[in-house]
Amino acid sequence: MPFDPILTDEKIEGGNPRKPDFDAQIMAGCSQFVIQSFAVYGLGAWPFFVFANVFLVSQLAINFALGYIPALLLMAFATRKFGLPAAAGCLGGSMVFGIFLYLRLQQIHIPSVLNSVPKPDWPMQWVWMLPLAILVLTGIVLALSLKKSEWNLEETNIPPKGTRN
Repeated sequence: MPFDPILTDEKIEGGNPRKPDFDAQIMAGCSQFVIQSFAVYGLGAWPFFVFANVFLVSQLAINFALGYIPALLLMAFATRKFGLPAAAGCLGGSMVFGIFLYLRLQQIHIPSVLNSVPKPDWPMQWVWMLPLAILVLTGIVLALSLKKSEWNLEETNIPPKGTRN
């Protein structure tokens, strides 16, 4: 059975490894962005659909433990393995989850002001503080999970300070 590219049966050690082309890299990055954004949103939001009555702080904590903590673990793993495209997808999914959480908590808190449903155990400020905390925590996890090679800015075409173009 011949081997590519020289069509012989002899294996050449240390040969020229085939590099993925630009289109394959772009598709892999876009795919990781989409997969991670849907996965982070899905993992974070599913407990709020299953256990919808989050009037108590304990139920809210259970929903975060069931949904957002696994999402954070997925974010750290995917960012470490797939790099910046996965991190961007995780951040996008986290932003969508934060908006969902804001709307869900507001949906619970507003009728309680009208005395038509029981009042939540948590204060009104949590409606905007929890989504903001989610975004900050996501940013911290992503920043800590990125490899140093992803942070390397020396390869960009930024001229050194004090020089003119």
